[in-house]
Amino acid sequence: FLINSFKVSDQDAVSCVKFIARKQLIVAMTDLAHLHVYDCSCVTKIEKISFERGDYGTSTLLAVHPILPYVLASGLVLLNWDLSWKTTRIFESEAVTAETVVFNTRDTNSFASGSYDGEVQVWRLDSSDPEYSLIGHLKKVTCLDFVTCGDQQYLISGSYDSTVKIWDLQKRECICTLEAMSPVHCVLAHPNLPVIITGTEHGIIHLWNSTDFRLKRTISLGGGGPVITLGCLMGSPRVVIGQENAFFAMDIHDDWGGQPQGRDNFIGKFQ
Repeated sequence: FLINSFKVSDQDAVSCVKFIARKQLIVAMTDLAHLHVYDCSCVTKIEKISFERGDYGTSTLLAVHPILPYVLASGLVLLNWDLSWKTTRIFESEAVTAETVVFNTRDTNSFASGSYDGEVQVWRLDSSDPEYSLIGHLKKVTCLDFVTCGDQQYLISGSYDSTVKIWDLQKRECICTLEAMSPVHCVLAHPNLPVIITGTEHGIIHLWNSTDFRLKRTISLGGGGPVITLGCLMGSPRVVIGQENAFFAMDIHDDWGGQPQGRDNFIGKFQ
């Protein structure tokens, strides 16, 4: 059931919202590059930050660094909340507008971005220019995540070209392409299970083995619209799946594989 709701702005549409768990904050980005900061416990607005955004990035960009006091916001602007949300760096590129970003949880000095022209770029926090680019997608990159298999780390990218690509960051090349059959909107590497989850335009969830990248299971969510976001509870097999008109809670199990389709592990649907 709904616990709370609140209005962020009367003049400006909200494009993205994130939790900063270790600070107990909610941050909301609006289309006009305003970052609204709220206290989680009482949903009280603490600050409204306006900043000059760069040319490389859309208003939907918002990522929270896993350990450092950074938020990466619209236009690839790095903000430091320990310095009163001061702009620390603006990242620049000759590529077309960035559509998505993700911080590297293993190498915390780096992050990746995906652009409208299908290019994936890897960056260092201490440089305004990209370290290198990964070329392979034919349409815009919509989602990114990092996954670790043993001692090897890979970057996952999903695209409107209906594929998910697995990138070897040492060789800087694609080692596997997963066919999703419709435009990919979101991807999640489960932190506790060897599973990669993808959500598509047609309301389909795919579960892939993150060791050999084989398809484990396909789940149709019905009439809720495109799958637009995925999230998980830390230390739990439970995954939350957001669609355009509904969201689900579902338990993921590592031993899936015998049945390619089904919805028997759904906890509930919320609209």
